[in-house]
Amino acid sequence: MVKKISIITRHYAPEPIGSAPVMQGFAKWFSQQGYKVSVTTVRPSYPYKKIWPEYASGKLDNTIEEGVYVHRHPTVTLKGSGVLAHLIPEALFCLTLWKSWLLKKNRPEGTIVSLCPSILTIFAVIPFARKGTHVALVHDIPSGFVASLAFGKIAKMLSSSLRHLETWCLNRADIVVTLSSSMKSQLIRQGVKTHILIAPPQVDANELRPSVDTKVNRNLLLYSGNLGKKQALDQVLELAAQLMVRAPQMKIVIQGDGSQAALIKERIDQLCLTNVRLKPLVPRSQLRHALLEGGIHLVTQHPSSGEFAVPSKVYSIMAVGRTFVATAAKKSELWDLKRETDAFICIAAGDTEQFVAAILALSEDTPRLLELGQNGHEYVKQHVSLDVVMEFYRSLVDGMHA
Repeated sequence: MVKKISIITRHYAPEPIGSAPVMQGFAKWFSQQGYKVSVTTVRPSYPYKKIWPEYASGKLDNTIEEGVYVHRHPTVTLKGSGVLAHLIPEALFCLTLWKSWLLKKNRPEGTIVSLCPSILTIFAVIPFARKGTHVALVHDIPSGFVASLAFGKIAKMLSSSLRHLETWCLNRADIVVTLSSSMKSQLIRQGVKTHILIAPPQVDANELRPSVDTKVNRNLLLYSGNLGKKQALDQVLELAAQLMVRAPQMKIVIQGDGSQAALIKERIDQLCLTNVRLKPLVPRSQLRHALLEGGIHLVTQHPSSGEFAVPSKVYSIMAVGRTFVATAAKKSELWDLKRETDAFICIAAGDTEQFVAAILALSEDTPRLLELGQNGHEYVKQHVSLDVVMEFYRSLVDGMHA
C-alpha cells in the first residue's frame, strides 16, 4: 500500500528563500522514495509582496511538480511589514482551507505535515487530522516576532493572544518538529507539552558544494536573502559607512528583496554608500554560483529574535564552503551553532565596532577564512545534508503509519 503525505504550507516553490525551498525538498524527496505526496499552498508571492505573474491567473493552481501533486489557492498580498500584513493573508488561507475541505476538495490524507511560520495553518489542520497523523513543523515562532518587533499595549495583547494560540495548537498536534534547541526551549516555556523533536532545514550537499578553486575574494561581502525587519539590515548599512573610511577597497552586495527593500535603497542613497550594491534574488539554479561570489557573508538578526527563528541560509553558506560574520543576541541559536561548528564568527547584535573589527580581521587571515569554510562544509555533510535529515523524517513518518 502506497503511503500518503499531505503537506499544508503557505510557502512553497518557486519562492526562492525562506521555508519554501526546504518544503519543496521535503516533498520531492518523499515522492522519489515512492510516497504519494500532495502539497496544499497558495499562489507564490514571497518575498516580493505580489503574486508571481505566471501564477496570477490560476492556470497553475493544480499541477504535478517533480512527482508532487500541488494545489494552490488564491491569496492576497498586503504592503508593509506590520503584523496585520502577515496575519490577514494567513487567516484567509485558514478559511480557504476549511471551505475547501468541508466541500471535500483535496482533503489531506495519510500523514499531515503543517508548517508554521503561520500558526493559523496548523490551526486549520486540527479539525481535519485524525489522531496520530499530524506533524507540526515550527520554522518560526510568530508571537516572539510580534513581541520583539512591535511595541505598545495592542502589540503586547496580540503577542499574548498569539502565544496562547500557538500553545493550544501545538498541544493538539501529535508531533512537533522545530529547528533548534533554543526554539524547543522557548516552546516548552510557553507550555507546549507535545513531544518536540529537533531537525535542521536540510541542504542538498550535492547541489550546494564548494568550488574546486580555493581563491576567495576577501574584499567582497555578501548579504543574501529576505530584506525584512527581523534581519535588522541597518547593521549592514552602519558597517558599510565604517568600511568606506577604514577599508575603501571592500564592497558589499545586498542581494534580495522584501518589505524593507525600498527603505534600504533610500538609506543607501541618503548615506551616499558608494560601496554598497543592490542586486535581485537569483533563481535556485544559480544559488551556488551566487553564494560562491561572496568572500565573506553577512548574517544579521534583530537582537530580540534569536530564540524565535534560525536563518536557514546559514546552512547553504556553509555547504558551499564559505564563512560568515553573524550578529545575534548572545543566548541565540547562532551563538550555540558557532560553538558547535567553529564555522563562522558571531558578535553581539548592534555592536558596529565589533562587526567592523571581525570583518577586517577575517579578511586579513586567509588561512582562517578557508578553515572556517571547510569546517562548515564538513558540518553540513554530517548533520544537515539532505539524506541525513530526510532519513530522520522517514523514520518519523513511517512510525506514524505503523
